[in-house]
Amino acid sequence: MGNHPAYRLTLLLQRRAALFLALWFLVTAAALFATSRLRMTANLSELLPKNLQSVLDLDELNHRVGGAGNFIVAIENEDLPAAQRYADALVEKIQKEISPEFIRYVEYRNNDQRDFFEKNKYLYAEVEDLEQIHDRLKRKIEFEITCKNALFFDLTGQCKKDPGFDMSDIQKKYHREEGRYDQFHDGYFTSADGKLLAIVVKPTGDPSAIVHVRDFLKTIRPVIASLDPASFHPSLKIHFTGSYAQADEEYSAMVRDAAFTGMLALVLILAILFFYYRSVRMIAFVGLALFCSLAWTYGLAYVLIGVLTSQTAFMGSIVLGNSANNVIVFLARYLEERKRDFSSQEALARAAAATIGASFASAFTAAAAFGVLAIADMRAYRQFAVIGAIGMVLSWVATHFFLPCLLAAGERIKPLSPSAISERGAKNLTGWVVHLVTKHPKRLALLGAFLTASGIVGSLVFWSDPYEHDYSNIRTARSLRSGSGFWNRKLMDEVFDLSLTPNVILAENREEANQIREVLLARRDADPTSVIDTVRTLDSFIPERQGEKLEWMGKIRKLLEGQAVKFLSKDQRAEIDRIKGGFDLKPIQEEDIPQSVRRHFVELDGSVGKIVYVFPNNEKFLWIVENGLKFADEVQHVPLQNGKIVTGSGEGVVFADIVRLVHRAGPTILVAAFVCVYFFLLLEFRNPLRGLVVFLPMIVAFSWLGLLMLVTGVRLTFLNFLVLPMAVGISIDYSIHIFHRYSLEKDKNVGHVLRTTGAAVILCSLTVTTGYAVLLLAQSRAIVNFGKLGLLAEICALSTAILFTPTVLSLRGSKGEKREA
Repeated sequence: MGNHPAYRLTLLLQRRAALFLALWFLVTAAALFATSRLRMTANLSELLPKNLQSVLDLDELNHRVGGAGNFIVAIENEDLPAAQRYADALVEKIQKEISPEFIRYVEYRNNDQRDFFEKNKYLYAEVEDLEQIHDRLKRKIEFEITCKNALFFDLTGQCKKDPGFDMSDIQKKYHREEGRYDQFHDGYFTSADGKLLAIVVKPTGDPSAIVHVRDFLKTIRPVIASLDPASFHPSLKIHFTGSYAQADEEYSAMVRDAAFTGMLALVLILAILFFYYRSVRMIAFVGLALFCSLAWTYGLAYVLIGVLTSQTAFMGSIVLGNSANNVIVFLARYLEERKRDFSSQEALARAAAATIGASFASAFTAAAAFGVLAIADMRAYRQFAVIGAIGMVLSWVATHFFLPCLLAAGERIKPLSPSAISERGAKNLTGWVVHLVTKHPKRLALLGAFLTASGIVGSLVFWSDPYEHDYSNIRTARSLRSGSGFWNRKLMDEVFDLSLTPNVILAENREEANQIREVLLARRDADPTSVIDTVRTLDSFIPERQGEKLEWMGKIRKLLEGQAVKFLSKDQRAEIDRIKGGFDLKPIQEEDIPQSVRRHFVELDGSVGKIVYVFPNNEKFLWIVENGLKFADEVQHVPLQNGKIVTGSGEGVVFADIVRLVHRAGPTILVAAFVCVYFFLLLEFRNPLRGLVVFLPMIVAFSWLGLLMLVTGVRLTFLNFLVLPMAVGISIDYSIHIFHRYSLEKDKNVGHVLRTTGAAVILCSLTVTTGYAVLLLAQSRAIVNFGKLGLLAEICALSTAILFTPTVLSLRGSKGEKREA
């Protein structure tokens, strides 16, 4: 062992411990500085590659229109007039005190729109419907003139049945569109019962840029807070929602979750280690090594990435739990050698020589499992791959280049007495495992075979439909329960009939915009399952065939002139008077359209009419994957008559692209993870059979995992899918340590392997499990689901490593002994 390179390197590190420690601490200080400069974002588009069409379209949208975000003040009340007075005062205050740099406009009433469409509604009716009104009215008037005349004799029977005059079918046809303007009390954006009133603020800039979002909120919230709603009525309560409020809420939850789970994981891991080692010194050594490796990881991540998304910000607890593995195994071997009365220098050198091969294989196979995520065409996965792979490699560096220096310095300050090293922790962890494996290996093998067969069947069922269908299950729980997500849904259900964040398609000219609208409406009308509600351009507010419509209106007016009307009943007269009042019209021009409508179609450079808004059906929630993908398929690519394909983007399209990429890349990533891991096993053991012995428990673990996911109802999302390649690396990590230690034992004593390295592996699993478990306390249900799947994967990985692998080795050893006998 004295000739082993790791043995000689560790002796050198100990002799120059002070120098190397100073170097490592300087590196750590630089890493901490770099870590402090890491940015975080909650933008969905950050997950996707920058050259993806939906991301390019979203960038173009921000450049031409300034983003499609909004900020909404929801006013809950028991006194509508008081809420209206408060809304008037608040809007006036916002418009007066906030610079146009932050706000483009504020909307909270639709009086001008309602009056405009009420006056011109018959110009928006179809020509055929006006013709129907004319014909029905003509028949009714002829009946009244002829059949009510006392001098008329009905020889043909034409007066037996009154044709009546009914417009209900035509009114029903336009009822929904009219209702979008008529449902509000006094023109304010209110619910039907008047207990909810909304103010919609249209900010400038990109709602996906969290820096801009937070600057805007810092500007508007003090203005809102300065106007006390209770002074208008005690029942008034203010809530914030809209894309800006939701982005800020998700971002804040992400930051809190990342900080909270990371710190809690560190504390709990150190507590577990304390109860195992019963030594403050050992905890200090492990904690410092883990802290430094984590700092190096995030410092290097700043250099390579520079930004963390909601998918990578919480990785601290994951990297921390996984990084502890090599440190724990090394420390366990060091204490074992010290217990055998070797000096601290010799014990450190022997521990390094005995564990460096296994720790190298486990660290780099885990890094490879993380690294395969980089093949996915998603920036978030690549970030995860970089951070995970770096974390595993640097944990190995910390174990074999930093920890020996730390232990050597500690031994010089206060030597560790071998008699003080307790084995109670190892015995408590492994006693029952040793008994099962050594006393009942055949029973364990049969049980393992049964569970594996069941797992294979369960996995086949699970993998036939593994992905989440309802992505509301991964939103922040508080947001959906009482926060911005809750109030956004409430406003959509009770106040606004159309989505406030439609998909946007940008055309090159007005003619192209109108062609896009025609194609999309044709798609909607041809498909009963379409998710499109309506499509709007500026020109869609200018009625078609106005000349023909005015001509039919003239004919209707002519029918209503003279004495004919006197024959109508009181109710009939009221209806005709209502119709007649709408016929004093002239053709609508663009300048006649209310400014509150027109401004939605004006770009930042002043050009008008090149924006197409595609509104999804509010009853078909886009967070249901099938609806989201259907909507994206309908609106993302629009073919025109000239052969051009026009593309558009929005939150729904970006979300659909994320889901598609995960579904497409998932199988490839998993296969690549298995291949890479087996490749590293061949490099380590240089024997396909030995590699297979270590590889087999991982296959077993994954069959069990599929069964557990089926039973527990855990489904894969674009976030928790990341657990699977991690599980590949961790599963193989544990088996490598067990098998490597077994191969070094001359007497091939499985019980001894489990009491020593097995105890360290169980302790490693406890730290990883802790890293996953703390995620269950996160506000984001996406992170909670990540933690759940991680826990299931860890149960399978540990069970196969300390039960299945030792059982196979035990049975193998028994056969070998029989052959020798």
